[in-house]
Amino acid sequence: MGLRLLLLIIAVALLVWLVRRQLSSARPNAAQPESRSMVRCDHCGLYVPVDEAISGAAGNYCCEAHRQAGRSTQA
Repeated sequence: MGLRLLLLIIAVALLVWLVRRQLSSARPNAAQPESRSMVRCDHCGLYVPVDEAISGAAGNYCCEAHRQAGRSTQA
């Protein structure tokens, strides 16, 4: 009886290991974030996504206040 119990425990542990391995290998592909291009704010140096950056005459900015500050230093 002891040998049967040991074999059953080993079989269950192997099954659990295989299932967890399958689940963990499938997860990273679906959970990987989308890669986005980033630009640096010419006023403070913060990196922001291209589609969220505010373009100005002197470059890219993270917010309207920094675009205004960049414009006032150019004049």
